Formats: sequence, structure tokens, C-alpha cells
Amino acid sequence: MRRSTHRKTGNALTFSPRLEPLADRNVPSVTTAFDDGLLTITGDADDDTVAITAQPDGTFTVDSGEGDPQIFEGVEQIDIDLAGGDDELTMDLGEVERGAELEANIDVGDGDNSVEVTAESVGRAASLALSVAAADGDDELNMDLGEVGRDATLAANVDLGAGDNLAEVISDEIGRDAELAFDIAGGVGDDEATLSLGAVGRDAQIEANIDFGAGDNAFSAIAEEIGRDVSLALDVAGEDGDDSTTVELGAIGRDAQIAADFALGAGDNVFNWTMDEIGRNAAIDATLETGDDLDQIFADLGSLARGVEVSFDLSTGAGDDNVMLTAVEVRNEVDADISVDVGAGIDTIDTGDLEDIGLPVDVTDPDAVPLPG
Repeated sequence: MRRSTHRKTGNALTFSPRLEPLADRNVPSVTTAFDDGLLTITGDADDDTVAITAQPDGTFTVDSGEGDPQIFEGVEQIDIDLAGGDDELTMDLGEVERGAELEANIDVGDGDNSVEVTAESVGRAASLALSVAAADGDDELNMDLGEVGRDATLAANVDLGAGDNLAEVISDEIGRDAELAFDIAGGVGDDEATLSLGAVGRDAQIEANIDFGAGDNAFSAIAEEIGRDVSLALDVAGEDGDDSTTVELGAIGRDAQIAADFALGAGDNVFNWTMDEIGRNAAIDATLETGDDLDQIFADLGSLARGVEVSFDLSTGAGDDNVMLTAVEVRNEVDADISVDVGAGIDTIDTGDLEDIGLPVDVTDPDAVPLPG
């Protein structure tokens, strides 16, 4: 029974007021929901910080810095929408188990955002699907996959929007028969995309489509070695701006298939392509097209084994361009189709090393400056 707070004094009643504290009405900036394997994380227009961590027991924790981390079991898909603000998201997948499947869809919105996805390893036949979207702002995406196991599949679809963006993908090695696909896009701004693949195992398939907007963009694809029967496809597009491209593929295994298409647009572009050696019966098909302005092109084909097929088609448009093509040695029965078209301008072309070892080059440049000697 509640007691009265009224106190009687003589014939009059007096009232003593009492204050009761209100319940906490603070609304968290990051909220979570979980239903039937789907974990949903929602932020607001402020600067959100979220850490998602896979635990050894198969659960996931979510820590937004507001109270204790939350624990979720049976997660199959993670949808994240952090809205505007300068957001920071980390996703640590630990050791992805053999045959595991996980899908993550990330939208960080406007702002200077940072997204980091890491794994110590991706187990055999595991499947990862990752989507990252950002709007205006200088965004940064870092993916470190560790060792990617045999038959594993990974698909990453990334659109970082306008701004000076960075996208970096790193793996220590890629297992036999693994399949990786990367679609990376940026809007207007100075963007940078890097694929560091480590050692690529036999029969692996890797596809990368990079779409830069206007700006001074940079792309790098680096591998320690490319295994036997590997299929690697690179498609890079840029608009106006001073773009830089670096491809370092190490040793190319027997029967490997390398296809590359670069369209860099107008600007003072720099293109560097190097291989240590190309294994027997491997095929290289590379196309480079730039617009007008001053371009610098360098390609080193390394040592070409018996039965190699190599096609290089370089077109740099008008401008004072500098082109150098070289190789170390060529074995028997190499099929080469190499062409250079630099258009109008005071250009310098050096293909002497190729011609010395028996690789013909078709050069189109009526204004070329002969090299001395």
C-alpha cells in the first residue's frame, strides 16, 4: 500500500514534493537486429564506429562502443547501413571454416569512411560475398584475406562513389581451383586500387573489373607467381586524368591464360607491365589504349617458353609518347603479335630487344625519332 506524502499540521494539510528520476532516454547511434540468420546493423548521420568479430565458437560479436558487445549465433548474412558521417567499420572474420558461407552488404553513405575486412584464412570450398557502397567522400577499403583455400569462392562488388578513394585487396596465396571476382568502381576523384594476390595456385580463376572516373588514378596488380592453367582477366577503365598502371606477375605457369584490357583516357599516363617468365603453352593477350597527351609505356615480357602465344596491342593516341618493349629470351614456336600505334607527336619507341631475339613488332608512328646507333 502506497503511503500518503501529505502531512497534517493542525487543521491544514501540507504537501512535500518528491522528484523521481526519469528513465534513460538516450537513443544509441548504432542499433542491431537479428532474424533467421540475418544480422542487420544500422547507424545514423553521426560518425559511427563498428567492430564485427567472428569468434572461434562460430558466433559474431558487434561492438559499437556503446555498452557491452552483443553476441549473435547462426549468422549467415550481415547487412550494414551506417548512413552519413565519417564512419569506421572493421570486420574480422578470423579463420573462415571449410565450406562456410557468408554474405556481407555494407553501405557507409556520404563522408570520409573506412572499411576494413580481414581474415586469417578462407577455408577450402568456403564462399564469401561482399558488397561495399559509399557516396561522396574520401573512402578507404582494405581487404586482407590471408590464405584462400582450394575451391574457395569470393565475390566483391565495390562502389566508392566520388572522392579520393582507396581500395586494396591482399592475399598471401590463392589455392588451387579457387574463384575470385572483383568489381571496383570510383567516381570523380583521384582513386587508387591495388590487387596483391601472392602466389596463385593451379587452375584458379581470377577476374577483376576496375572502373575509375575522371581523375589521377592508380591501379596495381601484383602476383608472386601464376600457377599452371590459371585464368587471370583484368579490365581497367579510366577517364581524363594522369593515370598510372603497374602489373607485376612474376613467373607465369604452363598453359596459363592472361587477358588484360586497359582504357586509360586522355592524360599523362604511365603503364608498366613486367613478367619474369612465361611458361610453356601459356597465352598472354593485352590491350592498352590511351587518349592524347604524354604517355610512358614499358613492358618486359621476360623469358618466353616454347609454344607461348603473346599478343600486345598498344595505342597511345596523339602526344609525345615514350614506349619501350623488352624481353630476355624466346624459345621455339612462340607465336607473337605485337603492335604499337602512338599516333601524331614526337615519340620515342624502343623495341630493339624484341627484334634482336626474333619477336616482330608492328610500329605505326610516322613522327618517330630514331634512336642513335
